[in-house]
Amino acid sequence: MDATTPYVRGSFDDIMEVDTLAYRDGTTRRRHRRQWYSGFYEAIGLGDLARAIRDERLRRSAESYQPKYSWLHRVVNSMAFEAFFGCLIIVNCIFIGLAANGDPQADSDYSTAEHFFTAVFFIEWILRVASGGWVWMFDFYNFADFLLVFVTGVIANWFLDPLGVDVSLLRKLTVLRALRLVRLARAVRLLPVFKEMWLLVKGLLDSALLMLWTLIIVTVLLFMFAIWGVEIIGRNSAVAADPVTAGLFPTVHQGMFTLFQVLTLDTWSDTVARPLMKHLPRIGLYFVGFITVIVFVLMNLVTAVVVENALALAQRDEEQQAKVKKAAKRKDILDLKDLFMELDTDGSGELDMKEFNQALSNPKIVDKMASLGIEREDMLDIWDLLDDGDGHLTIEEFTGGLRKLKGRGSR
Repeated sequence: MDATTPYVRGSFDDIMEVDTLAYRDGTTRRRHRRQWYSGFYEAIGLGDLARAIRDERLRRSAESYQPKYSWLHRVVNSMAFEAFFGCLIIVNCIFIGLAANGDPQADSDYSTAEHFFTAVFFIEWILRVASGGWVWMFDFYNFADFLLVFVTGVIANWFLDPLGVDVSLLRKLTVLRALRLVRLARAVRLLPVFKEMWLLVKGLLDSALLMLWTLIIVTVLLFMFAIWGVEIIGRNSAVAADPVTAGLFPTVHQGMFTLFQVLTLDTWSDTVARPLMKHLPRIGLYFVGFITVIVFVLMNLVTAVVVENALALAQRDEEQQAKVKKAAKRKDILDLKDLFMELDTDGSGELDMKEFNQALSNPKIVDKMASLGIEREDMLDIWDLLDDGDGHLTIEEFTGGLRKLKGRGSR
């Protein structure tokens, strides 16, 4: 493979290639997420580092780029690698759940298992950094993954615990390792059977900011209605004297909790509204207004925005699948053209049957055809399948025919 030949990537790496292309042309929201660090570094005077990260990403996204450890790159970016460590994360979560049961006799076993998983995930991190380079750390998901492994594992188990520092709080955070399964969801997102699962996961992640603003708005509205509730309800002598209603609106924070119960529509009529209406018959209008504003209007608006985001996500997912297929097609064509040039020993731009048969006796050519997904048993019959009867194969006949043969073999 010469310096101008694009590096042959696996299927999962094709997905990552689409993300890189999106970073380069700036057409998707992922571009902004990959530059999450840029504004922060500029603000603290580390703009040079942000620019170095950008330049390194562009260098690695070039078609002529070849990883230093190509075999490691293929392994780390394979679906099998992601699935293997995804299974280990699930097993780790099971052990965390068993340890939470508090069986004193099994504490030593759980401690040993924790050290084992910490070591395995630390090795995984080393492999990923060796494959993706130092810039790998500056992807948001990768940085979060790094914190989960190091804070709850390496630092807690291998540094603080031996020094006698209380790590009980960090041990409670180990359950957050389950969030690392998002990486596995990203890896399998273009497989048809996992499409709906990825849409749910990605929809949840993309709704984080929406949920934050919803929480802020609901908190403000609860605060406003709670103040009115304390003024109108809590200071009423009959309400304060009744043990059933006295604890509903005595203070603002207790009033907010009462209104939160009303917000969830959890037996609000029998336990909140009707007991208060015995003392304040018109107070029903207060609760009707609260439910109308927050439950009927605000919550339905939030639902509409979530649905709109889900539809937009499905649209982007289809566009991304089209990009992956286009990238895979481009890689196939380039690889097959390289193969054609190796087979065309006389440089005529056409293959004859003699050149083709000679090539099949070359182990290097046979191995390269096998790496392109062409089965060994098909190689002997390939000439008859591709030749249109004139005894020669042009580069268009060769690449087009082999791509059809590969597609038939993959079904």
